[in-house]
This record gives sequence, C-alpha cells and structure tokens, in this order.
Amino acid sequence: MSVFSRLESLLSSQHSSESTKPLKYLETEGCASVSIAILNHGEVSSHNLSCVGDNTETVFQACSISKVIAALACLKLVEGGQFSLDSTLDDCLASDVLQKLKTERTETLLGCITVKHLLTHMSGLKIHGIPGYHNDPPKEVSDILEGRRPARTPQVHLESLPGLFSSYSGGALTVLQAVLENISGKDYRSLTKELVLDPLLMTMSFYGSPESNGVANFAKAYYTAHTMSWPPYHNFREDAAAGLWTTPTDLLKLIHALQISLKADEQSTTYLKKALVRQMLTETAEGKGLVMACSKEPGLCFGHAGDNYPGYTCIAVGFADLSFATGGEPTPKGKDMRAKQPAIPDECGFCIMTNSPRGDEIYEKLGAAISYSMDWPNISMWGAREKPVPFADYDAVNPKGWTRWIGKWVSESGLSLDIMERLSGKDKGSPFLRYNSTPNLPDLRLVPAAGRPNRSIQKEVLLFVIEGLNIGVYFVNKSGTLKVKLRHGTTDGVEIFQRPS
Repeated sequence: MSVFSRLESLLSSQHSSESTKPLKYLETEGCASVSIAILNHGEVSSHNLSCVGDNTETVFQACSISKVIAALACLKLVEGGQFSLDSTLDDCLASDVLQKLKTERTETLLGCITVKHLLTHMSGLKIHGIPGYHNDPPKEVSDILEGRRPARTPQVHLESLPGLFSSYSGGALTVLQAVLENISGKDYRSLTKELVLDPLLMTMSFYGSPESNGVANFAKAYYTAHTMSWPPYHNFREDAAAGLWTTPTDLLKLIHALQISLKADEQSTTYLKKALVRQMLTETAEGKGLVMACSKEPGLCFGHAGDNYPGYTCIAVGFADLSFATGGEPTPKGKDMRAKQPAIPDECGFCIMTNSPRGDEIYEKLGAAISYSMDWPNISMWGAREKPVPFADYDAVNPKGWTRWIGKWVSESGLSLDIMERLSGKDKGSPFLRYNSTPNLPDLRLVPAAGRPNRSIQKEVLLFVIEGLNIGVYFVNKSGTLKVKLRHGTTDGVEIFQRPS
C-alpha cells in the first residue's frame, strides 16, 4: 500500500466503521482541500484530496512559509558580499524609510537593529501577523511600515530591545523586504525570482494575485468544506511576510536544496554555501534559527508553518541532522529524545497545504501519520511538544504490555477512570476506558495511534486514541512508576492519573 493510500485509509476510518471516502473526513472537519507532497530520498510525489475540485497543480497561499523565501534571498545577497547579517538598519535601509519606523522615544535604538535580528524575530519590532487586503493593497511598502491608510496594520515600531526577546514579527520581515529592495536596487518580486524561485526551479510559485499572473488553478479559501469565504483570498504587498502562492511540490524543492547544501563539503557548488545553511538552521531562541524552526533538541528536522486569513494553513518539513549546532554531537537531552526514534532519513520531508482555517490540526495529524507510515522520526522542529493527538489506526495491533495499566486511576483534581480489557465480542482483547466522573457514559474503546509518542531512555509510553474523539491516552512507565495521561488535541489540556493510594 502506498503512503497516500495509507493516509486515505486513515482518514476514511476516523468517523465511521464503514468503508467511507476520505473526503467525508474533510467534510466533517470543515476542510475543502488538502494538498500533500512527500520527499522520499530526493524524489517527490504528490497527492490531493479535495471536496471542491482542486488538484496537485493547484496553487495555495504559502502564508508565513513566504518568510523562508525572504531569508534565502537575504542569504544569497550575503553570500554575494552585498551586506552581512550584522549590517544594521542604519547601514542598509533608506533613511526616509527608517524614519517611518521611528517614535520620539525609540529613534536612537532603531539603527542598532541588525539583519540577523530581523531574521531571528529578535528585532523588538511590533506587528505579529499580516491580515492582507480584500482589494488592492498599498502600492508602497513604506506606507505599510508607517501604518498609513489603507494599511491594515498600525505603524511597525520598536516595543522591545533589539536582541533581547524572541517575538514573532511579520512587521520585521516587511522591514527586511524594504532592506532587500534598497540593497539590491530591485523590487522584491523580481529579486526573489532571480535569487530563489528560478534557481530552485519553483516554476509554480509567484507573488501578486493569481489572475494577474495568468493562473486559473488556484485554491480559494473556504470556511467549511463547501462554504467559500468572500473574498476567496486576500491580497498582500507584504510579500516577504506572507505573500507567496505555490504548491507543496515547489516548497519541497526548497527543502531539498537546503538538505543537499548541508551534506556537501565546503568547496562544493550547491544552491547556498554550507556555512550559511548551517547558520540558518542553528537555533538562536525558542526553537528558531534564521526564520526556520529548527530546535536543537532533538535536532532531527527543520521547517516552517503558516496561516493566512481567511482560510489557508500549511507546513513544510525537512529531516536533517542538526547536531552541528551543538558542536557535532547532540546535547544530552537531545540524545535522550533521539534514543527511541527511527534514524534520520536522508533527503526526506513533506509539505501539506490546505485552504481551511481549521487546516492546522489536519496537517499536524497528517504529518504525524506520514512520519509514522514512512518510519521517520517524530516532527520535532519545535522541540519536544506532543501535539497533535494522532489519527486512530484501526488496522494496528495493540502494543505489547498494555495490560499492566488495567485497573483504577485517579487524578489530583478528583477525577477517576478505569482501564479494562474487553473479554468477549469483536473487540475481545482490546483496551477500554471507563470515565467515572461523568455518569452513564459507555465504556470507550482505546485504539492504537497512527503516530509515535515522545519518549526517552527512562520512559516507556504506549499511545492510544479514544475512539471517535480527539483525545490521546498515554500509558506511561517512567522508571517503574505507571501513570495514565489524557490529552485533548484541540486545547492541549492534560489530566494525569495515578493509582489510588
């Protein structure tokens, strides 16, 4: 069974025991289309599931993954010696544009912001997300930075000390867009086409509206699987922060190019010099390098995710050994987190794009299922967080040893449950959960998860999903102490249960 057939099978089984179509899952979850590409040892394959007629050639908004294009254009200029990551806004931003960022009490600080601060989200500049425009956006980036009408965001200005705190900033990337235009003397769209899109053969990628680019096959945003938003997409002038249209296959060309550069020796001719790619993928703060998410613990992958209003979400992930960021060896914590993971696959990754505001939970579950099905490590570019609750895998065999958790369990907040084994019928031998704190609930079947829990050398974890629900049930054995953990996939709420004393 191919990985795409496997994913379709998982989707089809989540809400019904009958053989339904995977589109039924998308309809139930309110997602019009999911476009998937998988990079497997350098080869890309793609698949699309759509309730509205989209296909693998349909372009989607790349949302904040657009920032990766800006970072690569910046690094290509650095590689060419046109400026450095330590160049300040005083060095590389036109004085009249810099003036638009100033307030009376912060103007002496602005010039100290470096290009690296912009790329690592440590500039101290405001404006988190970029909403886009129902109609034509402002013509000048400088008007957006100043917050001048019709800009939909206020002035981009300093609110924190440069280099002190990590604070995600679409405003900072819009400043970077102005920097790149000033340094190169070219408009941003021409520059990124020359430095990134054309060299990487990203032939399906562009900025501006699909219509102005002669593209008819583009994904409209949907509120549900069948209710299209109006307007069907937003326009952007903030191209560096959120303006790219592309396909999953094109984004994996970018991911693959970075993997190739990482493997090359210093003298090899690759898209970008190895030293610069390593700098891009070295964590500086809160799991981020130069734009990219690339947690050094466990240091197994890198990537970026994003969402655009009114309804696009996406993620792109590439696997790579990032231990160069910690001196060539994983940290002790990183080694512990890697201990029970599969080996890092060579030139592998995936990209998932949706046209739904609810697509983030779907791409997280699909990403976990891809790694699970391909025998790849967990997605860990943000570190050890345990999102998502995976799909239930109704074809899987119950893990060995689960019966050690049979019995009564209580939490500190006074909730109680029982773990039981079904002794007869079609589910004979399967684990069930009885939640005692809500009267008259039926016993709930626990289904093996289509994903791996985060484990360590000292910790054994068996992961189940409550049938039909977005609740993960973790059977934990840490150094001989057994616990049961329930986690809600939407809110990330957690309740931990222990044996009654």
